[in-house]
Amino acid sequence: MRPTKTDVRLARCADRLAEWNASQQGDEGGDGCPCRAVVTRKGLAGVLVVSVRTVDEMVAKGEITPMRPGGVLVRFYLPDVLRQLTAAAVARLEKMKGGL
Repeated sequence: MRPTKTDVRLARCADRLAEWNASQQGDEGGDGCPCRAVVTRKGLAGVLVVSVRTVDEMVAKGEITPMRPGGVLVRFYLPDVLRQLTAAAVARLEKMKGGL
């Protein structure tokens, strides 16, 4: 079974977010503030190197879950997004392996 575009996108986004997360570990400045890990749709799109529309599609498909402070605002907690994208990529990989 060949990987679909969604399979490839999920894996690529999980890799990019993991790389970003690793680069931020040494860049905390000692304060350990988790607020740097909360980003907007545009910020998440920048981290994942995708368009804002792609982020919206990922939310619509349930691939990632946003926080909604104040009801209208949409924010993403990067560790949660990393966990969700990694889990989705692993699940799709396992599904593909099962089809062989």
